[in-house]
Amino acid sequence: MKQCLINLISRRIAISAEEIIEKMEKNNIDTVSFDIFDTLVCRNVPYPKMIFEILEKKYIDTFKREFSVKKERELAELRAVKYLKVEDVNIDEIYDFFEGVDEQQKLWIKNQEIYLEKIFCCKNKEIFTIYKWCRDNGKRIILISDMYLSEDFLVQILNRCGYEYWNALYISNELRARKSTGCLYDLVLKREKHLSTKIVHIGDSLKGDYLMARTRGIKSYLHRSMLKKTEYCNRKVRCSSGTYKIINTFIKNNLDRDADYFEKIGYETIGPILYGYVKWLQLQVTKKNIKKIFFLTREGEILRKAYEIVYPHTEIENTLIRVSRRATLVPLLYKCKNLDEVLNTIVISRDSYTMGELLKACQIDLERVYEKLRNSGIQSDAIVSKLSKVEKGIVWKIIGEIVYEVSINQNEMIRGYLSEVGFDGPLAVADVGWHGTIQSALQRVTDNTNIVGLYIGKKSHNSSEKSSIWSEAYLFDDKINNEIRRAIMSAPNIFEMSFLATEGTTLSYDIDESGKYIAILDEVEHSKESIKKINKIQEAALRFVRDFNEFEMQFEIDTHPVDMAAGYCKFIDPPSQKTVNLFREFTFLNVEKVSKLVAKHSLFYYVFHLKELRTEFLNNGCKAVFLKSLLFLPLPYSFIIEKLRRLEK
Repeated sequence: MKQCLINLISRRIAISAEEIIEKMEKNNIDTVSFDIFDTLVCRNVPYPKMIFEILEKKYIDTFKREFSVKKERELAELRAVKYLKVEDVNIDEIYDFFEGVDEQQKLWIKNQEIYLEKIFCCKNKEIFTIYKWCRDNGKRIILISDMYLSEDFLVQILNRCGYEYWNALYISNELRARKSTGCLYDLVLKREKHLSTKIVHIGDSLKGDYLMARTRGIKSYLHRSMLKKTEYCNRKVRCSSGTYKIINTFIKNNLDRDADYFEKIGYETIGPILYGYVKWLQLQVTKKNIKKIFFLTREGEILRKAYEIVYPHTEIENTLIRVSRRATLVPLLYKCKNLDEVLNTIVISRDSYTMGELLKACQIDLERVYEKLRNSGIQSDAIVSKLSKVEKGIVWKIIGEIVYEVSINQNEMIRGYLSEVGFDGPLAVADVGWHGTIQSALQRVTDNTNIVGLYIGKKSHNSSEKSSIWSEAYLFDDKINNEIRRAIMSAPNIFEMSFLATEGTTLSYDIDESGKYIAILDEVEHSKESIKKINKIQEAALRFVRDFNEFEMQFEIDTHPVDMAAGYCKFIDPPSQKTVNLFREFTFLNVEKVSKLVAKHSLFYYVFHLKELRTEFLNNGCKAVFLKSLLFLPLPYSFIIEKLRRLEK
């Protein structure tokens, strides 16, 4: 109850960084005092004493002995203050009263605490704007902290966080006086020899930074952070996972304060998955003694960029190759003996798949066969699944030789392309994933090449299907992490689009004038505005990878799929109305057909056109967004969609 009251009062009186600067300009303040921890400097943990919890875990892991380091550390500080009869003590004095371990272990624990404090600290970007304004405008800057760490150590932390200039530094353990009692302010006023009306203090604590300063006649501002929580904080995971608490706090502290909607998606939801995946990928290829990774476009481009950020000096060779489902399946069609075998090879999944789309998938120019098809009574918009056995025979008679001709040519071309990029021997292909169709095609095209697919996620076409390819996945498959799978597969197009390179899909292969094999790309299906938004997502995701990698190089974190995917699951399950509105103009290439992510019509319209609703729903690659755009309610769409999957059969 007391803490709730403190939080309520704090929220009422706290003001933003911009408001603080405005007030200081208006009042012509000449000296500015800053609290250090949780003001100038943030910790990448949700609460300060979590450092002790991490310390305890590290102790148990190192010495293989159960011991409550956190509790003993807190008691040691109380003992030191009581015995020495001072307001505050330093870290050496605290550990003089630390009991229950030998001297060697005590020294190890103390050094580890200092190290953890150092690596978990980062710049408070909002307060840094105030600090920079003060520095640039010639204000006298003093720093005040209730802290047991030494001045030398605090200087290291401040410098590391970008604070290199101040006029004076006052630390409670050295002066034996604390802000929380007001005594430290008395010493500051005495030493600064300023009238209190010319000093302003900025901090985060209601008592220590606001009330006690004001009892000494010092103007004080309680800072209100604009980033008190992340946009996509998954409270369910946060309550059960210490690792996710660190990740979530890291995002809050390091996300650009002016980040827009798409940048937040990138930094908060895609970035952690991207980072966790490349860490897992490196572990897998190392365990399997694989020396080559081939990243498959279009999603593979950002995967490769992330991989090279985290592993810039790895001995494992990595290559980006331009492939697509169409470009890898057409080279296999020459083996087909009839139209049904063609349809099974190119994997038709939409009820509305047309004859024109089939010809496009087979790389056959419609004009080349248009007259023959029309004379046979088959139109380009004819639904393939509705063709009779006789009609399929007629179609095959018309296009069979052309399919063979095109396929043989592309088989030769793709083999040449893959040979040039060194696609041979034991190797891994890396991609977002799902069914492994491209891997399977590459395996068949290259005969004896031993390929393992390492994906973000994978799923079978049906639960009884046995895959003929060797593949593993980081986030989910048919047996693990069902909640993650359900959330992502409720709107897979948005997930894929977040990784998608903004170039056209690969259509086929050819030889250029120099005799080099090249990939022929289609036109980009997205608008210029959509491409800008996709780029924002990806650039922010890669910023997270860079930032978090720098942090994790000092403190290794278990990048468990549940923790790394928590933000994305919160974002998409269920999608917000804002997500529906901002993705409304996006399109996605779905088996030769560009389609919208949201419903074309209103719910009222579909009430009278149920067949059209069913067709659009089944063919939509973002079913959760589709349903949300119709119903507007925050329903458990991923669960509903899973139950409705039977309609696709």
